Amino acid sequence: MSTLTKADMVDHLTVRLRMSRQDARFLVDMFFAQISQSLADGKEVKLSGFGNFELRDKKTRP
Repeated sequence: MSTLTKADMVDHLTVRLRMSRQDARFLVDMFFAQISQSLADGKEVKLSGFGNFELRDKKTRP
């Protein structure tokens, strides 16, 4: 199984949407920043066809 990285996403956007690497990197970074901020604000993030994300408290490991 291979791994998809943020750099792979940037590369894909530059090819598929013919955007600059700088713009593609900005778009990917802002996408993840928005998800992170929404979770930090206590919101649940729902991406149709992909998944739902929410922060949960976990017990500390012994």
